[in-house]
Amino acid sequence: MRKVLVILDSLCVGGRERIVVDLCNSFDPEKYSITFVTLSCDNNPFKSQLNSNIGFYALPFPERDIIGLRSVLFLFKGVPRLISYIKQYNPDIIHTHSNIHRLLLANIAIKGSKVSAKIFHSIHTSGLHYSNHSFSSRIKRLFEKVSFLLAKPKLIGVSAEINDNNKKFYKNYAFESRCIPNGVDLKVFDRNKYSYSKEKLGLSENELAIVYPARLVPGKNHITLLKAFKKIRAEEEGVKLVFAGDGEMRTAIENYVQENQLERSVVLLGNVTNIPEILSVADIGAFPSEYEGFGIGLIEMMAMGIPVVASDIQVFNEFIDHMNNGVLYPTFDSDTLASMLLLVMRNNELRTALGVKARETAQQFSLERSVNGHITYYES
Repeated sequence: MRKVLVILDSLCVGGRERIVVDLCNSFDPEKYSITFVTLSCDNNPFKSQLNSNIGFYALPFPERDIIGLRSVLFLFKGVPRLISYIKQYNPDIIHTHSNIHRLLLANIAIKGSKVSAKIFHSIHTSGLHYSNHSFSSRIKRLFEKVSFLLAKPKLIGVSAEINDNNKKFYKNYAFESRCIPNGVDLKVFDRNKYSYSKEKLGLSENELAIVYPARLVPGKNHITLLKAFKKIRAEEEGVKLVFAGDGEMRTAIENYVQENQLERSVVLLGNVTNIPEILSVADIGAFPSEYEGFGIGLIEMMAMGIPVVASDIQVFNEFIDHMNNGVLYPTFDSDTLASMLLLVMRNNELRTALGVKARETAQQFSLERSVNGHITYYES
């Protein structure tokens, strides 16, 4: 049996964290013994989603200790503890999912532990410091280059775009890079399994629900969607916009909603763990993100057979064929976004056809396929 140690910042409510948990829960427990280690102890709600056979250990430090300059202190108090735990666990495989200075802290510990494990690292986004050549982005990539020199990992890009970035920025610093797309559990994302009702979301059953499942953070482009929705509400009354997620942009979003008198039409659910149930009553999915590594929330909506309207970013163009299995619009163009949403809302035949094709496309991104890709890489 191979022992796998998975290292993350935390197991907070987020797409990356949910992807990693779902992935590890799907490994054969008779062949892989998996333990999660988080660098912080006070933001791990997804711990409850781990299967009983999976181990979990949180370093005894609050999340604020791995943010900004406080990370310097973590180097002296957290890294020794992590070294000790890695030595004790003595894994065959270590798989990291952090970035920038937190990845450097993890890799210093891996190097210091002197274990003979295979090292893997997944990069989950094509944005942030991977998308431009600013001075700050170059510094952040430098942190990662030093990290990779310490551990010489095998990289994983969760989309073709990320894999291209890996080869562009890190080909001389990492062992190699492979594209292994994220996957969804198609058995879970099947709306026929659920008897959920729109009333639980504060909607009447005859109201159309436009749903956007994403954290309320910069880069997710909620304001562009709100601007489009304001135009939609000027023309259509029987529709509501539902945000599933929470984050630092919540205040700005609430302010926009109040300033534009949209309180009765926009629902902010906050952090939720029943995404499949919520999506089972969605009529249209919106995904206006400025950048994504993969867009697991978009694939989950497509797996549910929901017609989706998404931003015209590179990664979405990898699997969305405009007006065939989804609709694309220029990322910051709220007018076009409003027009596309209205088109889908008003055309039942188009809405049905898009949903059918979306479900067919999602079959290519099964959780099983992602697990097999990781196993093949682990064993190479």
